[in-house]
Amino acid sequence: MRTIRIATRASKLALVQAHMTEDMLRNLGWNTEIIEVSTRGDRNQTGALKVIGGKGLFVREVEEMLLNGQADIAVHSGKDLPYELMDGLLIAGVPEAASSNDCLVSCKNVRLEEIKDRPIVIGTASPRREVELSRLFPNARIELIRGNVDTRLKKLREGLYDATLLAKAGLDRLQPDLTDMDVRVLSTRECIPSACQGILAIECREEDREMVEVLRSISHKRSKARFTVERKMLSLLQADCSMAIGIYSKIEEDNSLELYGMFDGKHGDVKGNLEDYPSLCLELCKKLQAVSIETD
Repeated sequence: MRTIRIATRASKLALVQAHMTEDMLRNLGWNTEIIEVSTRGDRNQTGALKVIGGKGLFVREVEEMLLNGQADIAVHSGKDLPYELMDGLLIAGVPEAASSNDCLVSCKNVRLEEIKDRPIVIGTASPRREVELSRLFPNARIELIRGNVDTRLKKLREGLYDATLLAKAGLDRLQPDLTDMDVRVLSTRECIPSACQGILAIECREEDREMVEVLRSISHKRSKARFTVERKMLSLLQADCSMAIGIYSKIEEDNSLELYGMFDGKHGDVKGNLEDYPSLCLELCKKLQAVSIETD
């Protein structure tokens, strides 16, 4: 039996997610090896995403490992994936999704509702979060913050920011010490998540049929459906990480679909059946009035 080589970003969260995937594969009897890859997004820890962003900021170097035959699969945070993969690659595995929610995190000694003598300072590097925070906290000052979860928590403790937004899935997976923090979980209506937030996407070469079948065996049906719907929206919107876009889909057991989104501060939603998701995505895009979409 071959050893499956797993390519991943070298961040702490990415490695946790790679080890989660490794555990699934080892439970199936496979040997595994993890290969750490440095991406452009990881190397630049100072610039705003909307400035240094674009397609594939956190994934291109990882995908190149697959195409060069240096790795067999790659583990991505679904929200980091551009809507177009490199030619010859596909997402074959989507395990059960974690929470899509964002969390507002602040130190316990900072009472956000009691700050009256100055604007609340909230740190984020995400254009989407910047727009949603400005709506939720119109008197706040939104400032750039970069770095991993531990770095951002350290900056809160140092008093550089009053609060920040972090993905609940990341906090759940990393389990950082939050005993001195207040954590408010925002609903997916209060703060519409990034498309595919909380979803792991496992990529391989299309021609590697053995890996395609292995990854399909660890996929979760409803999570894969959500992944497909939300990426359809990204494709229609021609979105990248420099744009303020949030997408969330809710799929019930009867295959009813509720889909809502935010584009540059404008919100919209649609409802229908999962099988009709292409037309529902198109309808939502038109409501958001983000781009001129061809229907042919």
